[in-house]
Amino acid sequence: MATYMMYFGPILIVGQIGFDIYTTNVVLNASDLLTYYPLFLMIDKIRRKKAGIILMSISSFISGVLIFVVPPTDCNGTCSVVIVQLVLVFVFRFSISM
Repeated sequence: MATYMMYFGPILIVGQIGFDIYTTNVVLNASDLLTYYPLFLMIDKIRRKKAGIILMSISSFISGVLIFVVPPTDCNGTCSVVIVQLVLVFVFRFSISM
């Protein structure tokens, strides 16, 4: 259950920024697609438990940071806080997908 909440939680964060459903899916699915190539290179070299612990720790840290990164009310989707949120969501989704 926790994995599903962490996997689908970024959809809610990107939805709060003000993007439509298509832009939200492009951002999140691009991170999934970019995950596959490094994953194919690393799958035989690292152990599953170690990778799981490291990637879940990264995801937990980023989700904690995302709690405190809130865009101002007068931001219309182009301020720097929104870009930071998108980058954090991208890295978060990348690590969960990996």
